[in-house]
Amino acid sequence: MERDHAEMKTPLRFSDSREIDPKAVLALYRYADWSKDRTLEETQQVLSQSSLVFSLWEGPRLVAFGRVLTDFIFRAAVYDVIVHPDVQKQGVGRALIYKILTHPSLKKVPVFYLLTRDKRPFYEKLGFVTTEEEGYSSMIFVRKETKP
Repeated sequence: MERDHAEMKTPLRFSDSREIDPKAVLALYRYADWSKDRTLEETQQVLSQSSLVFSLWEGPRLVAFGRVLTDFIFRAAVYDVIVHPDVQKQGVGRALIYKILTHPSLKKVPVFYLLTRDKRPFYEKLGFVTTEEEGYSSMIFVRKETKP
């Protein structure tokens, strides 16, 4: 039975600090086909060179990670969204994407891009739309203009 992240034993803690142990991120990367071969050095570079990094923690354990490259004005690209298998289908990924899309530094960015191989239905439920290119699903999220 699926449980919502609000029903988890330990409440999730959100962080947008890049001060994450690269080994914890690397351990999470091991669970995804697209990132399982990354090295510690590459992971350190990802953390230091991304515009923003986002993480969700269940107690001391890193359970979700994502990062963004952006100009903070017009466009942002979401990369490396990964959720630990133990907490998948519990709203953790949805919570992470929500935190990214509503982050104060990104709240005025109108367009978000991402690439996915197999998670298109998940992202479509969150408002992304799809185009197919080179075996990847290229997705875009366009923020609806809100009037003050």
